[in-house]
Amino acid sequence: MEEEKIVMALDLGSQSIKGLIGGLDENGNIEIKGKGEISCNVGNCGISSGLIKNLELTTNNIEKVISSAEAHFGKKIEEIWVGFSGRHVDGLNEHGSVVVSGRDHEISQDDIERVTVQAKTKVEPLPETRKVIKEIPRWFKIDGEDKIKKPIGMSGIKLGVKMHLLLANTQQIKNIEKCVNKVGVYLNDIIPNPLASALAVKDKDASELGCIVIDMGAGTTDIAVYVEDALFYTDVLDIGGNIVTKDIATVLRTPRNKAEEIKREYGTAFLDDYVDGEEMFEVPSVGGRKAREITREELCAIIRPRIEEIANIIYSKLKNTTINFQRDLGAGIILTGGMANLHGFDKLLEQIFDLPVAKGIPKGVDGLDVKKPEYSSSVGVLKYGLEHYDEYYKRGLFEDVPTFIRTVKDFFNNLFENK
Repeated sequence: MEEEKIVMALDLGSQSIKGLIGGLDENGNIEIKGKGEISCNVGNCGISSGLIKNLELTTNNIEKVISSAEAHFGKKIEEIWVGFSGRHVDGLNEHGSVVVSGRDHEISQDDIERVTVQAKTKVEPLPETRKVIKEIPRWFKIDGEDKIKKPIGMSGIKLGVKMHLLLANTQQIKNIEKCVNKVGVYLNDIIPNPLASALAVKDKDASELGCIVIDMGAGTTDIAVYVEDALFYTDVLDIGGNIVTKDIATVLRTPRNKAEEIKREYGTAFLDDYVDGEEMFEVPSVGGRKAREITREELCAIIRPRIEEIANIIYSKLKNTTINFQRDLGAGIILTGGMANLHGFDKLLEQIFDLPVAKGIPKGVDGLDVKKPEYSSSVGVLKYGLEHYDEYYKRGLFEDVPTFIRTVKDFFNNLFENK
């Protein structure tokens, strides 16, 4: 009997760290078998705007999340996939070509690997601070015929590729590796959140028609654009829902945690028939001052300018590419992440981009309740791990390393506990 494929995904956020353990059911859907999560005030996760700022705190929180997910699952986990974000993550498109080396000019996996390396050389040499972390083929070209998705087994003289490369800061990647190693589990791979979120919320139709996936979390906003069923653009802004919370706290002179509660319960970026702009609510004050009341319309006047600013930054960035909004983005925008729950955010995006907007929730997932926008990136990492699971085992990447690491860690933990 084939061994069940089980993957643990970790999503390193600025305001929460989420962990999911899952496998595939008989229908090919992801079944969540374990879940762990830590929610933090700003900076208390050890991460700010996607960047690790406190190695020890981040490591401790990762360990707690893994332990919590393992308790749900009922078994120890030995290896994980990690999703991350940050302004240091970006993408670019390159191309490469090689002469097919196989017998009878039949394209093999070796040819695919060679043309991938050839495309990567176009961005080299990179500074020491940058490294390519993912190579995503957009499509292949065989002897002048382009937009081929699966060239292996086909015949041809020359193989070309259009490739989307994802890059990140070398030191930030090392910091993630350090945190995971200290916990005592094996890091299989790291997945940038723009890619992970898109994997979770888009379907084949959206990818083929073309779409923008915007994932706004607490500290970052991740952007991925698909054109003609291929990843075309990725970027990360180092601003997210926390800056909206800060605006509310500053203008209303209320504590940050209260501002966060107000944003979640009464916040809106757009006044429509579903919102009573005259509805009053109480705003706690600071320094022993008396609480006061304001309307949802007054709160909208604080929130809307900041959301408009972020949306216009994304709009300007995409307008500076070769993307034609009306021709290439038939499926419009998929809005996900925790800030997708902000009322009116979708309506504001529709006005600015002149595109339809849908709230993105993870697709094809069952089990523990994760069908919420805030779980998109963690479900996407889980999906990536399950889709690429066999590749790691075929390459012998797992072997006994995780068991050895955990065994050594447990030995020293028990040693000091018994002293």
